[in-house]
Amino acid sequence: MGINLKFYQAEEFNNMALKNKEEPRVLAIILGGGKGTRLYPLTKERSKPAVPFGGKYRIVDIPISNCINSGYKKIYLLTQFNSASLHLHINNSYNFDRFSDGFVEILAAEQTLEHSGWYEGTADAVRKNFGHFRVQRPTHYIILSGDQLYKMNLKDFMNKHIESGAEITIAAKAVNRRDASGFGIMQVDDENRITAFMEKPAADMNIDAWKIPEKSRGDLPASLEYLASMGIYIFNASTMEELLNNKGIIRNRRKLEALIINSNKFIEVQKEFGSFDKYIWSFTKGKRINNKLKSTDNLPARNELSDLISKDLIKRGFKFTGSVIIYSYLQGIGIINDHTINCRFYNKK
Repeated sequence: MGINLKFYQAEEFNNMALKNKEEPRVLAIILGGGKGTRLYPLTKERSKPAVPFGGKYRIVDIPISNCINSGYKKIYLLTQFNSASLHLHINNSYNFDRFSDGFVEILAAEQTLEHSGWYEGTADAVRKNFGHFRVQRPTHYIILSGDQLYKMNLKDFMNKHIESGAEITIAAKAVNRRDASGFGIMQVDDENRITAFMEKPAADMNIDAWKIPEKSRGDLPASLEYLASMGIYIFNASTMEELLNNKGIIRNRRKLEALIINSNKFIEVQKEFGSFDKYIWSFTKGKRINNKLKSTDNLPARNELSDLISKDLIKRGFKFTGSVIIYSYLQGIGIINDHTINCRFYNKK
C-alpha cells in the first residue's frame, strides 16, 4: 500500500483555514506516558503526565488544553504506569455539560480475551483500544503525547493535513546536528513528503543526506538543518484501520528492538573477523555440509552446528537467534545443503 506521508513544522500551522470542506470528525488520543525516569523522584508515585506544573495543573493538561481550545473535545487518554494520580486529576478536572458530546475518558491497559499483556508502544496501545475508537465514527485521528509542553493550534494542523491530501501527517521541529541525536529524524523531498525515518542517529554518523531541502527551509536559522518528529500525528481514519489490520507489520516491540541490537552486533563481528561471512564459515572451516538426503520426509530443524553458532551469537549479545532460526539461515546461505541427492541443485556450487 502506498501512503502519502507528510510533515509540517509547528510554525506553519498558524492562520490556515479549512475552505469548502465538511468539518472533520476528529478523535484525539493522548498517550499517558511511561516511567518518566528522567523526572525521578517526581515520578516515584505518578506517571510523567501527572507531574504538577504551574501550580494546580499537571503536564497532561497541556495537550488536553490544546485539543479543547482547537475545538476537539472527544479525547481518550491511554494510561498504564503509576496512573492512579493521573486518573484522579482527570476525573476531578474535566466534566463537560450535558449539552455537549465532548469527553475526556481514560482507557487503562486491561486484559481481554484477545490481549493479555501491557501496551508495547504507541501503535500497540492504539491497536488494543481501536474498538473503543471506532464507535465514535471519526474521519481523522490525532495522536498526542501526554508529557510534552508546547502550544499548538491543532485545528490549523488538521486543516493543513486535509488540504495537502496526505493520509498521515507528522508535526516536526527543526533541530541542529547535536540535538538530532536525541530525536527521530525525518528525510523529506521538495514536496514535504517523508521518504525515510531514522531513530536517534549516532553523534558520529554522517546524516548530511537528511538535511532539510532548501525549498522547505523558509526562514529557518542556518544552524537548524534537520527535521525532528514531535510525536504528534494525524491519521485518516481509513488509513489507521488499514494499517492496524495489516498482518505484515511487525508488532512485537522486542523484535523491533532486536533489529537494532543485532545490527550493532553484526558490525562488531565484521570488525573482529573482517566480514560476517568469514565468521560464519569459520565454524566449518570453509566447507559445506551435504546431508545427502534421499527424501524430504524428515528434514532436520536443527543440528549440532546450528546449536553451536546459536550459543555463540547469544553470547555475543544477539537476540532471536535460536538454533532453529540459525539452521534455516545456514540452509539459505549454502553452508548446509539439504537438497535431496536427486535434486538438480544438489551439486550446484
